[in-house]
Amino acid sequence: MKSTTKGIQVYALATGLHVHRLSTGSGAESAVQPPWHHVLVLDVSGSMTWTLESMREHVSTKLGTMIGEDDLLSMVCFSGRGEVYELCKHATVKNLRDLQHFRTLVERWLKPVGLTGFREPFERARKLMNEAPSKYAHSLMFLSDGCDNQWSRQEIMTAFDAAQERASATTIVEYGYYADRALMQDMAARARGQYLFADQFPGFQ
Repeated sequence: MKSTTKGIQVYALATGLHVHRLSTGSGAESAVQPPWHHVLVLDVSGSMTWTLESMREHVSTKLGTMIGEDDLLSMVCFSGRGEVYELCKHATVKNLRDLQHFRTLVERWLKPVGLTGFREPFERARKLMNEAPSKYAHSLMFLSDGCDNQWSRQEIMTAFDAAQERASATTIVEYGYYADRALMQDMAARARGQYLFADQFPGFQ
């Protein structure tokens, strides 16, 4: 399937996989990198108490190198059932003042509270991707110690599959020593994405 917007032709090769081509007006076409919508899903449940300091540091550092001038940023924090919070939605980072604003949000609000439920944050991530302008490719990053105690595995994976199908890139980052590694590795495999340990995340491109 092909769609065209302002000279950019988007070829849907498969669910979540697209090729963008830009018409130069001279009859030639070249592949272009679309702007990204980065969706960070951040676990702030009680089990993250001993690792949230590292997560705050990692996310704050990554924001400075990950977000391009034309990109969008959405950050979702979650803990237990009914506890899903948007730190920002479709935001832009244009200058150092913007960057510091989001780093301050991360430092202030990534605090441990409650239980751990994965279904609703994946549903929220999908909603954010659906609501973003169509010109953006989506990058889904999920950072957690990976031990859900609210939903069944089937419910979790149904929500995850719906979210990752909207994403062109998916990254799963494991924190802590008690993660449900099998679940998180299954997520990465289903999305054909990257699976990282927390200490690998700062250097990940």
